[in-house]
Amino acid sequence: MSEAGPRGPSAGPVVSQSFRGALLGLFVLLLGLGALRTTGLLDAVDADAVRERVSTAGSLGPALYVLIYVFGLFAGAPGSILVGGGVLAFGPLPAGLLAYAAALIANSLAFGLARTAAGRDGWWARGPDEKTGPVYRMAQEAARRPFVGVLIVRLLLPTAVLASFALAMTGVGVRPYLLGSALGVIPQLTATVAVFAWALSSG
Repeated sequence: MSEAGPRGPSAGPVVSQSFRGALLGLFVLLLGLGALRTTGLLDAVDADAVRERVSTAGSLGPALYVLIYVFGLFAGAPGSILVGGGVLAFGPLPAGLLAYAAALIANSLAFGLARTAAGRDGWWARGPDEKTGPVYRMAQEAARRPFVGVLIVRLLLPTAVLASFALAMTGVGVRPYLLGSALGVIPQLTATVAVFAWALSSG
């Protein structure tokens, strides 16, 4: 007999609100970088010089970036800023691949730690509070349709550690979680890389 966990309000409004928030975040990022580029403030950033210096570190550079990315997410750093640093240091394609790998590591690590430490008890059993309510309801919906639910959560919150914790507390299996996360992080990550690549280009 399976337990779906505590029931609460529908996740529909939360998904809609998160979708608008994601679009707004990308728009603000594009607007801000566009303003910096238009005013010439980004001209002082020599991406080629930065990448040449980073290349002297060899394989240590990418490894260190992935480590910083993972710990940065756990520390609450915005994923877009971490991606932007990668584009500056390595270029768009390498940064995209490294950030993708780091995002998968961070999401998997958060999921594994939460499930190992608390299983399906603790926070999930107590129900949502004012802070965790929206993410809780999205995770609850994911428990009903594991792959689709995880995919939706990751499309909206690609690297949110709290989302990983919430999903770990549900009945979502490891396989749908990993697959949904692997696919769900791609759109926002690709868009963020493209925005920073445009902002740092010399054209």
